[in-house]
Amino acid sequence: MKSQTDFRRINNNIMKILFVISLIILAVTGCTSIQKKNFYEAASPAQIVSFKRERLPFPTGIKFLISQGVFGKKSHAEPGNEYSWDFDVPYGTPVVSVENGTVLEVWEPTDGGGCDSKFSNAAHNIKIEHEDGTVAQYVHISAKVKTGELVREGQEIAVTAMNGWICSPQLHFGIYRSKDHLYSSSKRETIPVSFDGLPEFGKATEGLRGEVPSGLQISIVKDAPGTNETLKLMNEFTKKYDLSPYFFTRKIQIEKFAIPHDYPILTLNTRHNKDPDFLLSTFLHEQIHRFVSGPNEVKTQNAIKELRSKFKNVPVGGKEGGFDENSTYRHLIVCWFELQADKKYLGAKRAYEIIRDTDHYTWIYKQVLAHEKEIGSVISHHGLDFYPAKEVFASNFPRVTADMRTYEETVASMVSEFKKQPEKPKEKRWVKAKLKHMFEVDQFMRNYMMNTPFKNGYSDDEKKEFERISVAKFQTIDSENTLELKRLLKIYRWFTISEFGKETDKQAWILVQHADLDPEFQKEVLAILSELVKKKQTDPSNYAYLVDRVASSFSDPTKRVPQKYGTQGHCVGPGKWEPHETEDPANLDKRRSEVGLGTEAEYMKMFKDICH
Repeated sequence: MKSQTDFRRINNNIMKILFVISLIILAVTGCTSIQKKNFYEAASPAQIVSFKRERLPFPTGIKFLISQGVFGKKSHAEPGNEYSWDFDVPYGTPVVSVENGTVLEVWEPTDGGGCDSKFSNAAHNIKIEHEDGTVAQYVHISAKVKTGELVREGQEIAVTAMNGWICSPQLHFGIYRSKDHLYSSSKRETIPVSFDGLPEFGKATEGLRGEVPSGLQISIVKDAPGTNETLKLMNEFTKKYDLSPYFFTRKIQIEKFAIPHDYPILTLNTRHNKDPDFLLSTFLHEQIHRFVSGPNEVKTQNAIKELRSKFKNVPVGGKEGGFDENSTYRHLIVCWFELQADKKYLGAKRAYEIIRDTDHYTWIYKQVLAHEKEIGSVISHHGLDFYPAKEVFASNFPRVTADMRTYEETVASMVSEFKKQPEKPKEKRWVKAKLKHMFEVDQFMRNYMMNTPFKNGYSDDEKKEFERISVAKFQTIDSENTLELKRLLKIYRWFTISEFGKETDKQAWILVQHADLDPEFQKEVLAILSELVKKKQTDPSNYAYLVDRVASSFSDPTKRVPQKYGTQGHCVGPGKWEPHETEDPANLDKRRSEVGLGTEAEYMKMFKDICH
């Protein structure tokens, strides 16, 4: 119902008040100086309720050992660092964000690590500021995010790595009171935390072995008529359906008279305790709020701008609209996704019945039913498509649905086959195999998306639908490949010809060439290749293509500048291609020859069978 945006202003104040109250409670119970007296392991249930509640910082199924807990004798006893934990996990274990937040800093000072104090200043870490002002710090990692990036709860932000003063692979984790109380501050202060899925109300004590639980962590705020029935229904439908793709948060609470909301804890009421379909739809609605906010907020706001031009004079408040005008537009997106999810789990007939019969947001749901394809097109155009909706996007075009299913199954098989190899990013043989695998998925996707509509004789409407879905597939694969490249480039800087061979150099270049969603990354790699091309450690023609790719600025054409080698352009008709603006056209072929490229006229002939 109410979104994260609707609740943020109110809840930030509430969270601050509750935290102050919790400190008072702790003082009354004899814990007058939480930084000097370890009450954590002996804490009563009443005290533990006042702790900040978090998920564990790893994906589902990861096993760990807490080798050092709070007030640890090795390094957690110093003032301001008492409430920290060391989770022993294998090298390369994925690390996820415990909350929605913003990356304050990615600190990667130097390489090196080992069981020696000389590495004490070499520990890589990420600091993420949460919406309540607290800051989580993840240490001894290799980052997959960058400063300023928005992240959501459960998003992979890093993998564990051997850097800093560390005797075995582990994650050091703690939450600081605010960005003014970080480790580097004289006022540093960690706060007590309890973790979902651990025994004894979530206490993470030294020596504890555990495993990140699957499924949801559902709690009842206060026992009342209907709460247990609602809990039972939720447990039933989570067993019946694989809802994990929609688990943007696993922390759920049930409160009898609450208005359903997603922030700060996803909360459902007992209204639908006798109707599992409506309860499921409400649950999916609130989870989707998490998807469209956080790291996707910019895409959501861009989609809202377009929706404003299509839907004018929208209702606000009452049963028809959202909390404010922006909320009404946001709910056009959320409720559209809700319908797609309902179709996936309940079938189209029942999904349409639920949307039609819902007695709130009545104007919004009416528009979703009347303009489903139009709203879906806006959402897809702004890159908000996500994997769980892959089949319902093309529900009105059976051939498109079947072809996309073939695509998904093929990619899944390719990924599954490669994962049979143990991950060894510090071994060059594995790296070469990894880049070859990423390249093959990239090329399969592009060839499939380019050829399928013509091979199968699609109608114009089918082509448009196929193209709309393809945009999301390209973005997903390209983003995943970019993250993997960044991880590997932290180790190798580049995959030079002398070390990895010409084929690997080319495969890595193509993946960078397709990283249009991250133009800053493309520029960073271009700077590296500009040095290596002089040393003959990368192919000069590949370098030329990347020079033009950066100049062409596909992510933001308003920043496009004339290219140098005439390699980037677009189809202007069947068998016809033309380049984007090119500097000094009279000397173009001369520049192309210098980097091993043929003439521009020969290059343009290559597109005869590509441009349809």
